[in-house]
Amino acid sequence: MNIQKATQKAQEVDGLIARSFWKGYVHIKPTNGPECCICYGKGKAPCPRWQPQAEDLLADDWEVTTEELT
Repeated sequence: MNIQKATQKAQEVDGLIARSFWKGYVHIKPTNGPECCICYGKGKAPCPRWQPQAEDLLADDWEVTTEELT
């Protein structure tokens, strides 16, 4: 799905979004807070203010997940 639909669904279920090939390694938590979108990488500390590339914004392979990365 596109990023707009994925973001909407993630907010409904308090989930995260990921590109299909990122799933299990990188997840994004969309928020309206000062942190903006928070990037979670497997084995890394959360990073606020994710900065997507144009291809990420145009992609239609976004998925919603509730899986925690450790």
